[in-house]
Amino acid sequence: MKTLIKNLFIFFTLFCCQNIFAQSGGVCGYYYTCNNPPFVGPCYCTGDPSASGTITASQYGTMTFHLTATALTYNCCGNPYYGGASVSVSTSGGGSLGSASSSIGTNTNDVVVACVQPGDVFNWHASAGTGGYGSYNISVSYSDVPAYNDVEPNNSIATATFLAENTTANGNIGHGYYANDSYDYYKIVAVEEGKVTATANFATAGYLYLKTKSGSSLSSAYTSVGGSISVSYDCVGKNDTLLLQINDYGSTCSGYSLSYDLLPPPYVNDTEPNNTVSTAISLAENDTVQGRIGHGYYANDSYDYYKIVAVEEGKVTATANFATAGYLYLKTKSGTTLSSNSTSVGGSISVSYDCIGKNDTLLLRIIESGSTCSGYSLSYDLLPPPYVNDTEPNNSIATAISLAENDTVQGRIGHGYYANDSYDYYKIVAVEEGTVTATANFATAGYLYLKTKSGTTLSSNSTSVGGSISVSYDCIGKNDTLLLQINDYGSTCSGYSLSYDLLLPPYVNDTEPNNSITTAMPLAENDTVEGRIGHGYYADDNYDYYRIIADGGAIVVTASFDKAGYLYLYNKNGTSLSGIYTATSGTVSLLRTCLAANDTLYARISEYSSTCSGYDISYEHISYVYANDIEPNGGTSTATTLSSGLAKQGQLYSSDTYDYYKIIAGASGFLAVECNFDVAGTIKLYNSSGNAVAVASGVLPEATTNGSGTAYIYKDCINNGETYYVRVSKLSSACTGYKIIYHINEESTFVSGNPIPENVYYASVNLSSNGKVFADSTVTFIAGESIVLQTGFWAKGGCDFHAYISDCAPAVAKTDESTSAKQSDISYTKQQAKIADIEVYPNPNKGTFVINNPSGAVGELRVLNSAGQVVYVGTLPETINNIHLSNIESGFYFIHIQIQGQAAIIKKMVIVQN
Repeated sequence: MKTLIKNLFIFFTLFCCQNIFAQSGGVCGYYYTCNNPPFVGPCYCTGDPSASGTITASQYGTMTFHLTATALTYNCCGNPYYGGASVSVSTSGGGSLGSASSSIGTNTNDVVVACVQPGDVFNWHASAGTGGYGSYNISVSYSDVPAYNDVEPNNSIATATFLAENTTANGNIGHGYYANDSYDYYKIVAVEEGKVTATANFATAGYLYLKTKSGSSLSSAYTSVGGSISVSYDCVGKNDTLLLQINDYGSTCSGYSLSYDLLPPPYVNDTEPNNTVSTAISLAENDTVQGRIGHGYYANDSYDYYKIVAVEEGKVTATANFATAGYLYLKTKSGTTLSSNSTSVGGSISVSYDCIGKNDTLLLRIIESGSTCSGYSLSYDLLPPPYVNDTEPNNSIATAISLAENDTVQGRIGHGYYANDSYDYYKIVAVEEGTVTATANFATAGYLYLKTKSGTTLSSNSTSVGGSISVSYDCIGKNDTLLLQINDYGSTCSGYSLSYDLLLPPYVNDTEPNNSITTAMPLAENDTVEGRIGHGYYADDNYDYYRIIADGGAIVVTASFDKAGYLYLYNKNGTSLSGIYTATSGTVSLLRTCLAANDTLYARISEYSSTCSGYDISYEHISYVYANDIEPNGGTSTATTLSSGLAKQGQLYSSDTYDYYKIIAGASGFLAVECNFDVAGTIKLYNSSGNAVAVASGVLPEATTNGSGTAYIYKDCINNGETYYVRVSKLSSACTGYKIIYHINEESTFVSGNPIPENVYYASVNLSSNGKVFADSTVTFIAGESIVLQTGFWAKGGCDFHAYISDCAPAVAKTDESTSAKQSDISYTKQQAKIADIEVYPNPNKGTFVINNPSGAVGELRVLNSAGQVVYVGTLPETINNIHLSNIESGFYFIHIQIQGQAAIIKKMVIVQN
């Protein structure tokens, strides 16, 4: 059932109603029999009891059926009656639309049917009914008649009406009671790319669709109250065919007007085809091209390509300004993406590539964003690097560019996508020895290598963020050729500057050649010579030799290195004597002793572990403390005669192993020989037959000092006129100076001191003392008759105190803790010593010796080393017994014998394992 339309839309409809159809008549339907007199006969209606017909709509619009029914009076059989009538309208199928009926008087009714179209058929029917009698009237008027009507049929895509841009089509929609005109189609063809906007103005209501030619909806709008609505599509392409579809709104019909316009994009279109790499449009630097992308529903212009050719190395930056949205790609000529950017809201975006090379060909590709078309402008510029380019080719060792010291060269590295300039080589030749330092300043990033002329890397450095880096080599030699190699960092190109300087070593160079003994430079005492060692990569100056003529004694050779180095000493035959080194800057020295006059030595300076260094070298002569003795005196036959109490000096060195001295006793008594060594040495006493002699068993015929100091040997019971020999010899290989003196003492001796100086004190008759022996000191008393320890004497615990009564067998007193003479003096005499006539032999030995206890004294036996540590404890054997000390080391030991009721006896013993 169509909706009744009450309001007239003036623009689309006729203002007044038109009566198009009229039909009227009478109807009767009564019949009576008159039975009461006076009988007149039957009473009946002579008209038709009903009437009917059809009404066909002749216009579009709202159809109003005006129905009138009038009831008439009549007399029948002498009686008055009221009749009745009705009139109705129905659909062609019999469905009632409305009616008017009356039983008294007249009744009217308007039946309104909206949205009819010409040809719609309706039925009408009038009747009186039984006993009825009346008249009817039917008329039809139209309202809401559209001013314009579209040409039908246009209700399918196939029958769409062509509509040109900016022309207006008028029509109506939704009319037709039985077969509704629900769709009107219009076809539009775009004469240019752009945005199509269609506008429909509806009298009452309606839908508007913008569709593809196959019917896919692109945009839609509707109104339920009439008025203007629009649909649009932004990306129409030239010659694109689209459809405009008008739909009724629900069951509401409406008149409408329809038109569209095409708004071109804001940018001039690009020249097509340019949608492939092969059809790319050439674009010059700083030129701006306009174009459009994404227009055309059916054959979408999705890609636009532009080709650029770099006229110089540098950074290319392309900028696209999009009206709505788009993608911008920078690609290689084969299509590999270098950089990309996009915008979904329009505006300016850029892409760039830093490392373009001269004549490099790149592509710019414009792509639509999603299904969004856009106008665009496109341009690019090429920014040269901040450094002047280097001269090419220089990408190999063979084509390296010569670079002078302190000159600065500029260059570029890594530019060119297709033939990348990855390496630049520079050649430097050192004008002097020293440290070469090369510095490169990179705009973005890079590697710097310092290499040999054959390409071996000596030093390298890199930066990934630009800035200054350096490489260096400390040990360059004069005329050395090195290479500087510049590399790009990853795929990053950069401009750079490059220079180097040569820093001379802090020492003056030595005179060459001096790299062998035969070319050694003479070096005078206390002169200082400067030199350099290890410079030169290809012909390395590894050795410098210096010749030294010694003046006897010892020399100290000193070398100072600014980095590192070795110092060696050789004898005149080239045999190494000693060596020392420093791995850092510093000073080292070598001492060579035992030199004879005019000995020739060689000092060699060597590099340390490929480290070059400057150095200075000097030496000083150290004279012996004592003057040299008169040679020859190397045996008893050439022995030098000593006078009692008069010292003689001498020297022992490598070729002078022994010096002999002869003593002729001027008196009987006690012989003491002292020899003071400035380094170390040994003296030994022989009798006139050449046999070693000493005071007694247990006292060695020789004495040794391992460092500077005095060695003592003694012989008691000598007779006037006897001859003895003293041999002075080196200790091991150490050379030494010495002073020797002897005494034959017939006097009494008094020893005092607090403390008593360490020494051996002797007297041929009597020795007395009131001094003090401190801890860690050694004091020995030897006398021919008596030793008296007077009031005030004490020997502190930890000391080494010996007392001998010389009758060719020693008696010794030593305290463990403290020996103190207080109220009465302590005296040891020959008579008392005989009760302790205990022998220890042989002496020296190898750790096995004999204890002879002829008196059978009872006591305890201990062996102590020179540090006072007990190494053996046992019982004193009653007769003769062997003592074995296992794993005993060479050195001085003391046999400590404690006899019941008497003072301790201490005997000195020497153990020699070799």
